[in-house]
Amino acid sequence: MLTKIILRNYTTFIKETAIDFSATNYKFLNKENTYDGVTKGALFVGENASGKTNAINAINFLLRLLVSKDPILFNEYRSFYTSDPNFSISYHFKIDGSSIIYDITMGMNEIVAERLSQDGAVLLSRKNKRAKYDIKV
Repeated sequence: MLTKIILRNYTTFIKETAIDFSATNYKFLNKENTYDGVTKGALFVGENASGKTNAINAINFLLRLLVSKDPILFNEYRSFYTSDPNFSISYHFKIDGSSIIYDITMGMNEIVAERLSQDGAVLLSRKNKRAKYDIKV
């Protein structure tokens, strides 16, 4: 399950912004709406143009990276409110009791860096075109 997304320089999220899906002390529907300490669903509430859609699009961005056959124009996701040419997203998952983190940094037209880790151990690390991996099958 997706437990957290951390955005930096992504669309309207210039400063590092974390969206955490961990269950809180909210007791209503606690058994039905949580699993392993994570909410099964989330509700985004806010004023117009407050970033609700951009937060959801960060999840869609990962899906596009994984399954889209069409090229992704990274510069469409970078914030226009800063001169930093890069943006980054960190996806945190809890799968079968393991903590999986996928960090990705994009430049104007390419992936600048990415890292995949499981329970703190780095499985894949890439900076520009150089990569190292430690995946045992």
